Amino acid sequence: MPTLHVSTKAPEPKRVSVLPDAMRLPKPALEQRYPIFSSVFVKRSNGEETLANVKEYDAVQQIYTVEINKLGSIKLEKCDEESLRAANALEVLMDTGRAAFDTARAALARVALLPFRGDDSDLHA
Repeated sequence: MPTLHVSTKAPEPKRVSVLPDAMRLPKPALEQRYPIFSSVFVKRSNGEETLANVKEYDAVQQIYTVEINKLGSIKLEKCDEESLRAANALEVLMDTGRAAFDTARAALARVALLPFRGDDSDLHA
């Protein structure tokens, strides 16, 4: 008759910390997902995504500081990882081209509003 072997594993003892809360080490922070200087899209409160660059990362609070460039103005914003997504090279190129086009269009609109002051002296000769 075959013998049946039953493994009896003793339950692991419950671990109790003897250190007070102030002396315990903090839980390790999650690893930084987006490197400094990388291009990311920031989800805005209106649902739009805006291109930005990562300036710094606070590992304790897990908060990124990003720099948003919009038509010559620079704005720093703090946001969590859920508000960011990586921007690929094509998206960065398209956004840069769109910004250049918008700047040129605004400049042309300002020029169109100026009165024409051409030199017509050679017409009266």
